[in-house]
Amino acid sequence: MIGPGCLSLPLAFKQAGLWTALFLVFFLGFLNCVCMNKLVRCAQILCKRKGDSFLSYGNMAYEAVSGSFRPVRKYARIARICVNASIISLQMGVCSVFYVFCAIHLKESNEEFFPSSPFKPTTIQWMIIIFLPFLIINFVRSIKPIAVISMIGNVLCLISLAFIFQYLIRIEDRTIKLPRITDFEGIMAACGSILYAFEGQAMVLPLENKLKKPSQMVGTFGILSVGIAAVSVIFALCGFLGFTAFGNDVRGSITLNLPQDNMC
Repeated sequence: MIGPGCLSLPLAFKQAGLWTALFLVFFLGFLNCVCMNKLVRCAQILCKRKGDSFLSYGNMAYEAVSGSFRPVRKYARIARICVNASIISLQMGVCSVFYVFCAIHLKESNEEFFPSSPFKPTTIQWMIIIFLPFLIINFVRSIKPIAVISMIGNVLCLISLAFIFQYLIRIEDRTIKLPRITDFEGIMAACGSILYAFEGQAMVLPLENKLKKPSQMVGTFGILSVGIAAVSVIFALCGFLGFTAFGNDVRGSITLNLPQDNMC
């Protein structure tokens, strides 16, 4: 769940206010955890009821509405279409941000590490360059090779966050000067950014289906609960430290505020 959304959380803290955003991170993380646990439990119950080994999001909605109150059963197909459309929209939005994020940071990295190189593609050109590798990765249907790529990415992301955190901690603290709460519009914008940061909703059921013991997915100390708790702490640290370090000068991604020289 740790991705570009994490790096944009300092901006969410600016939008909502320091202590308001800190509360929202844990509150929305808790709501995510509750909803995901209920989603998995419902899928497990419906699978046992229908004798299926796995239900997709759309089929789960279909089965849930089909077994609901008689007046709403006729809307089962509509429910499946709505859920599938929502999943597609969610994934398109998340992947679009990932794609733009990669292109922008590849451009910046190329200019930083190879300043004298004649090879200086624009952001649009970088998008074209990385299109084929992204397309190949998306053709992989097995979760095992994707899990390896994801693990490598998570390790690199955690290392990057460690470097960012150690830099943010050393900057002058501006906590007293920052607003605790802003206005309704800012809080709503911050909620959107925070909810986007918890971007793994569409992977919950596929992941649960691949576990040897699906029952370990849910519960107080299940995979979902422990994972979201850990991620919420990291999100809170990134947002809090980023906002207290740069204040109202914080940009869309905390990486854009970092100095171009050695941070160590």
